[in-house]
Amino acid sequence: MKRIIKHMIILSGMLFAACYQDADEVPVVVLGADADEYVVSQNRGEITVPVISDAEFTVSFVSDADWAEFVGFAGQRTAKIAGDRDVTIAYAENTGVSRYFDIELARGNRRQIVRIKQKGIYNNDILCPDRNILADWVQGERYARLLTLIPHDRIDISVVYDDGSDGWIVEYALMNNFFVFTAASNDTGAERSAAVMFSARNGWDEVCTECIRITQSPRDADYVAVSFADLRGMLNTAGSVVIDSNLMLAGRVVNDNSEGNGGPVPNLTVSLLDTAMADRTVFIQSEDGSSGVKVVFDSAADNNLRRYDAVTLCLRGMTLRRDGGGVDDPVRYTLEGAAECNVLSSSAGSAAAVVRKVRTINELTDEDMYTFVTLSDCEIPIRKGPFAPISQTFRNIMGTYPMVIRDRTGGTMYMMNNVSCDYARNGKMMPYGSGEVSGVVVHEPCDQFEWNISEAASMTAAGYLENQIFGIGNIGRYQIRPVSREDIALASDFADGFSEMICEFRWFNSDYDAISRNVDDNNHLWATYSAFSVGSGCQALDPIGRANGEMWHTDASHPITSRADHTYLGPVSATGGFADFTNGNGVYDASGNSAHFSITGTLATNGTIDTPNGSAWRHTYWYLANTFQAWTVRFSTAEIGSEHAPMSVQFGAIDCSSVSFGAPRYWKVQYSTDAASWNDIADYTVPDMIMATNRKFWQSPAFKYMSFTLPASADVWNKESVYIRLIPSSNRAGTQYAYDGTAIVPNRESALNYFAVRCNK
Repeated sequence: MKRIIKHMIILSGMLFAACYQDADEVPVVVLGADADEYVVSQNRGEITVPVISDAEFTVSFVSDADWAEFVGFAGQRTAKIAGDRDVTIAYAENTGVSRYFDIELARGNRRQIVRIKQKGIYNNDILCPDRNILADWVQGERYARLLTLIPHDRIDISVVYDDGSDGWIVEYALMNNFFVFTAASNDTGAERSAAVMFSARNGWDEVCTECIRITQSPRDADYVAVSFADLRGMLNTAGSVVIDSNLMLAGRVVNDNSEGNGGPVPNLTVSLLDTAMADRTVFIQSEDGSSGVKVVFDSAADNNLRRYDAVTLCLRGMTLRRDGGGVDDPVRYTLEGAAECNVLSSSAGSAAAVVRKVRTINELTDEDMYTFVTLSDCEIPIRKGPFAPISQTFRNIMGTYPMVIRDRTGGTMYMMNNVSCDYARNGKMMPYGSGEVSGVVVHEPCDQFEWNISEAASMTAAGYLENQIFGIGNIGRYQIRPVSREDIALASDFADGFSEMICEFRWFNSDYDAISRNVDDNNHLWATYSAFSVGSGCQALDPIGRANGEMWHTDASHPITSRADHTYLGPVSATGGFADFTNGNGVYDASGNSAHFSITGTLATNGTIDTPNGSAWRHTYWYLANTFQAWTVRFSTAEIGSEHAPMSVQFGAIDCSSVSFGAPRYWKVQYSTDAASWNDIADYTVPDMIMATNRKFWQSPAFKYMSFTLPASADVWNKESVYIRLIPSSNRAGTQYAYDGTAIVPNRESALNYFAVRCNK
C-alpha cells in the first residue's frame, strides 16, 4: 500500500508540473479506436473500425496477413487517413482454422494495436472426448482420443499425480490424434489417479487447455456393477446411506451448465444463493431412459462431465439419499459427495445417444424423475415479458424463476429457468406458439411462490431459526428444467400454435396516447386482444375493435389503477443500464406493429416497465362489509362450441407494495354462466412483493404466473356470457413478519399483470 501511495504522489506531482508547461511543449494527441479487439466470421467480408483522431493518422498491418487489405488503399500495407475516420479492412473467406492479424494506429508518440480475429471452419482447440479413463492394474499400453488441428509438436503435456503416487505413467506420446500411454502395474492395493494436462496456443495466439483424468484400479479390484434398480433398492423409504464399497454405476449424462440452466440455484439464506450448485449438479439416466439419479459434486472443479457423456461412477464414499413419497412429493434419488476421483470413465456422446421419451404433462410419473423427457404439444400461455421477469434489484434472493407451461390436453406445470441463464433476459420475446419443451424432470421448490406454514412451524419447533427454513415451497409434483434454449422448441408466433384466445388483458391504459386505450373509466378494462370478437355486450374502445371480453372489480367505489411490473425484455447490464428498451416488454397492439411500454422511468436495475399508466393494474379493497371483493371477467362463447375444449385461465398476480402488507393471501378462481352461481376451478395463493428492509423467504421479486384448466364437465360453451372471477377464499393476509399473520387490511393492493382465457383451435 505504501508503494502504491508513493507512486500516486509522484504521478500527481508530474501532472501538477505539466500544468505549468506550455501547450506546445506537451502536445495533446487524440487517437483511439473504440475497441482493441474484433471477431469476424469465417465468411468473406469487411470490418469497419471507428477511429477518433484530431488529425491525420497512420494505420499499418503489423501481422503478415495476405488475406486482408485496407479498403480504398489496394496493395498498401500502410495508409494515411484523415482524422475521425473509419478504417475499413476487407478479409477473405477462412476455409481453415481460426486466425488473426494486428493493425497499428499511430500519430506522433501515440500508438494502439487492434487485433482482428477471424473464425475458421474448423475448431483448433484441443478436445478430449474421453475425459476420464479407467485402466486395469496390469502394465500395458492404453490410449485416449485427442482431437485437434494444432500440430502435436506444439502441444505441451504435463502429468500431475494424486496422493504422491508419482511415476506410474511411464511413457506417453501423441500419435495420430490419440494420447498413447503406458501405465506400470498397480500392486499398491489401492486405486491411484493422475491428471494429464495438454496446453498449446491456438490460431488466435491464445492458450487452450484440456485435461484427461486416468484412474488405475489395483490388483484384485473388487468393483461391482450395479443397475439403477439396484441403487433404488438400497433405500425403500426416505433416508440416506453412505456407500462404503466399490459399486459402479454406468449411465448417460443428460445435462451440463453451459447455458447456465443445468441445475438449480437454491437459497442458502434469505439473501444468499448457492450460485455454484448448477455447476455441481449432474443428472445421469440409464441407457434405456427408464431411471435417473441426481449427482451432486463437492465442487464445480470436481465435475468435468459434459452433456451426453457415457459415464461410469465409483460410488464409494458417496451418500445415497431418497426423498419424497408424499401426496405431492415424488420419490427421487440423489448421490451426494461426488469427487473428481469418483468418475472412473467418461466418453463423449451426442443427443442421438439419449433415448427420446415423449410425454404429455399428465403422463409424467415418478419413474421419469431426473431423466430427460420431451413434453409434446406445449405452450407458454403468457404473452408478455422475458423467461425470468423478476425485479433485478432482488435477483440475489431468487435464483430460479418458474414459468408456467400447459399442453393441448390442459395439463399444466412449471418450467424452471435460472434468472442468470443465457436466455433468461436477453432482449428477446418468449415464443408464443406451441411445440415441444424438453428437459430434465425435477422436483424443485419455490419459496417465493408458495410457503408451507405447517412445515415451517414444525421446523421452528424443532429448533430451526427462521432464516434456516427454506425449500418448503411446493409448486407441483413435477417441473421440467431445460438445459439449453434449443430445448424450448416452441414456435415464435401465436398463430403457429394449438391455442385460440377467447380474451386477453395485457395492459392498463386510460390516457397514454402511444398505446391503445382499454380503460373507459376507473373501474372497467376491456380486452386488449381476442380471436373471437363476438357477443353483443362485448364493446371495446377504439382502435382495438370489437374485442371479446371485459374486466371489472366488484368494489366500484374505489378505482382500478395502474402498476409497474418487471417484464422488461432486457438485457439489464451489470451496471444497471438498459441495453435496448425499444421493445419494452414485448406487448403489441391489435395491429401487431407497435411496441408498447418502453421504459421511461429511472429504475434501470429493476427491469421494470414504468410508464405513465403501467402494464399491470391493481385494486386496494378486498373485504368490505364482511364480503369478499373480486376481479371479474365476462366474455362470450356464443359461437364457440365444446370441440374447442379444454378452456383454461392464465394470469399473473402479486400482493402488496414493498412497504405495506395486508392484501389477501388465499384465493380461488371460479366460473359461472349467470354471475350468481359460482363453481370452483382451483385454489391458489398470491405472494407478497419483497420488503427491502425485512426480507422473507415467501416474498417474491416477481409476479407469479398461473394457469388453470376448467373441468371437462363445465357447461361454458355456446353461451352469451361466461364469467371468471378471482376472489379471496380466506380472510387471511401476510405481514412483514408472518405469512398469514393478519386479517385482510383495507387499502392494500393486489395486482394483475396479465389475464387470458384460452381454448383449443
